Amino acid sequence: MKLTEQQLLDISDHQESGAYSALEKAVLSYAAAMTRTPADVPGALFDELRGHLDEQQGVELTFAIAHENFRARFNRPFDVQSVGFSEGAVCPVPERPLYPDRWRRRAEVPIHNEKNDDHIVRITIDRPETRNALGLYHFRDLAKAWRDFKDDHDAWVAIVTGVDIRIATHHSSRFRPRRRA
Repeated sequence: MKLTEQQLLDISDHQESGAYSALEKAVLSYAAAMTRTPADVPGALFDELRGHLDEQQGVELTFAIAHENFRARFNRPFDVQSVGFSEGAVCPVPERPLYPDRWRRRAEVPIHNEKNDDHIVRITIDRPETRNALGLYHFRDLAKAWRDFKDDHDAWVAIVTGVDIRIATHHSSRFRPRRRA
């Protein structure tokens, strides 16, 4: 499927645009709901999609959206840049949501970045109280440590570890907004 220039221009207001079909509007709304934090897809939207897609198509769509969301969120902290495939193309910048002030505070404990004489950099996450789980600003500190490693031509290997050698397999809920009842 190829997007038209008008569809790209109208993407932020896709529900009101005549450039999209009912299915395309539902898919875009579903993708937007899935990529919010927290991911909360209203039941009515899910039911609308079920009217257009069978179960396998729904699973494939959900996987594709989740995979792109993972890729984008993984690349951002590591400052992965565009390689220029879309130079000169129409691509409006989406509106950024306003985050609560509590998300803006800096991490209390920085990521430690130490290099030894053997060209090895040790990046240590120092948050044993959370099994070294990372919050929003910790990811930014970790991305800075990776950029420092990348820019240091005398560093050949990087090891990421945590204090007490424990690293959680989930994110820190400390910076996550709480749902209101």
